[in-house]
Amino acid sequence: MTRRPPLEQPKTHRLGIEYIDYNQMYSNFYRNAGSTDMVVNGSVTPVEFSITVPDGWDILAFKTSIHIIDTNVHADEFGSIPALTNGLRFYLKDPDGLELLDFLAGETVKINGDLAAFAGFNVSQMGSRGIVADWIINESTGGRPMRLRPGYSLNILVQDNVSALTHMEATLQGLILQTL
Repeated sequence: MTRRPPLEQPKTHRLGIEYIDYNQMYSNFYRNAGSTDMVVNGSVTPVEFSITVPDGWDILAFKTSIHIIDTNVHADEFGSIPALTNGLRFYLKDPDGLELLDFLAGETVKINGDLAAFAGFNVSQMGSRGIVADWIINESTGGRPMRLRPGYSLNILVQDNVSALTHMEATLQGLILQTL
């Protein structure tokens, strides 16, 4: 568990620009049983990777980054393996584990090209060494970042065998807010 940093109000630079100290920034890996390694076989039993907001924090979620390192990546494959059968799911759960929101409205990510096709996804790199895709959350939530309360979780479900990939992991970036 990451220690809670001291929280401060935004400060104003002498040029009138508001900024927030680095210690209020949030960045963490999606995990399953403590592991960040998403190169798993989820074909028989799907594997859920999540970030759960700890008590005493609220997180303004801005972006999830998915990093796949593999060779000869093409848009019609997943990494460099054939298209997935079931795909990756992205969803929000409440503290009781109830799924509240499916961000892809029943669709799944089955190929690299899907990462560029869904609302809010931007592929910043795709080529011979891998793919980096950023899900800009506020681009798929009406222009605002998503405020996550304690116990809520963002989740990525791997429903296929992706163990042939060299590397895959995902991170969440945002801001820590003080809870009252």
